[in-house]
Amino acid sequence: MPFESYIQSINATIENLTGGNQIMSGAIVLWLLGVGSYSLRVVPSKVFSFLVKHTTTEVTVNNSDMVFIKLHRWLSQKCGDYQIRKIKFTDFHDGVSRGTKDIGYGDHIIWLGWIPLRISFYSIESQSTNFKEVLTITKLGRSHKLFDYLLKEIRKEEPQKKSVWSINGEMWQHHLNTVTRDFNSLAILESQKKKIKETLDNFQDSESWYIDKSIPYKLGILFSGPPGTGKTSVIKAIANYMDKHICICKSKSLGKLDDIIARMPSDSILVIEDIDSSSLVKDRGLDTKDNITIDMNDDCSSLSEVLNAIDGVIGSHGLIIIMTTNHKEKLDPALIRPGRVDLDIEIGYLTEETFLYFLGRFFDDVPNSVNLKKDNITGAQLQQDILSGMNIQNILNKHTYMKSSSNRLVLQSN
Repeated sequence: MPFESYIQSINATIENLTGGNQIMSGAIVLWLLGVGSYSLRVVPSKVFSFLVKHTTTEVTVNNSDMVFIKLHRWLSQKCGDYQIRKIKFTDFHDGVSRGTKDIGYGDHIIWLGWIPLRISFYSIESQSTNFKEVLTITKLGRSHKLFDYLLKEIRKEEPQKKSVWSINGEMWQHHLNTVTRDFNSLAILESQKKKIKETLDNFQDSESWYIDKSIPYKLGILFSGPPGTGKTSVIKAIANYMDKHICICKSKSLGKLDDIIARMPSDSILVIEDIDSSSLVKDRGLDTKDNITIDMNDDCSSLSEVLNAIDGVIGSHGLIIIMTTNHKEKLDPALIRPGRVDLDIEIGYLTEETFLYFLGRFFDDVPNSVNLKKDNITGAQLQQDILSGMNIQNILNKHTYMKSSSNRLVLQSN
């Protein structure tokens, strides 16, 4: 038989090579068997991998990408369509605590119309202590049209919402989706609203000027003032006005600000909250014994490294940095000098103008003028009064020396 003749031919060849040495012949036979066995195991998988590589297209995103959140949300909706067979329960979704079904780790097959998609969802170890989630979508064919369609679908923003990201270790993680604010809803001075919008417009229209002058294209903003005066609301309004998302960095992370900026999701504003609480940026001219408490949770660094990051040594073209503080006087002058801070706004307590403006958003029968009892009323306090169910007359009695009667102001009797 041809097969037997082939085996005899191989044996004869081996004997000729080894001179009839049975040990050498056995070794060669074992080597040939090993090569054959390896080929039977590896070659089919290599062929399969080759075919997959040249007949499919895949796209991969991880949880440091803005689009990951939208893609993950889209897939989670498929859990309700019974297309996802591996699911998990979670009580936190889009920043809201609620029991819901979510896509589980592993491989999934779903259908987009008549097209099957393979979804791989896994967590992997990252360089930091945080885990990293990765989504891979694979389809048959080389065309990108389906991915273009899918990207268009998941890029549709939820109406009037922006993503809020927070730094966790060395990674940005999606925290929640927040409802945006409009400048018309802010209870700050009209002159301040005008100044903020003019600064933003000028920055947006001046990119070519920055490039021509070889100046880092960035904008620094400082909002100072007591707690509860509306600094966060102004930031939301800016994000809405500039069509950007919000990345919040705690002051204790300033020591690695360069890495934080480099890893920021695209189309985002960097917000450094309560920057005065970091020992790195305290005024070096202050008596450190009485005024500066070193925070051992601050990442080891120096003021110069923080300033270099803000100045744009790390790639940050088009970056908007907003710093908030309750105590501007504690900040080192080098941090807030012109060039690093292009807009410095103090958002203080409610004035007569802003007090009436705030009330006008909730009530119709608002007086033309009032005399405030105190000069330290915050928007947060006034909002709490309104949400507690107080009517306009009770609010006026509480906070002013005037009361309204048929839109006329009369002196309140004591």
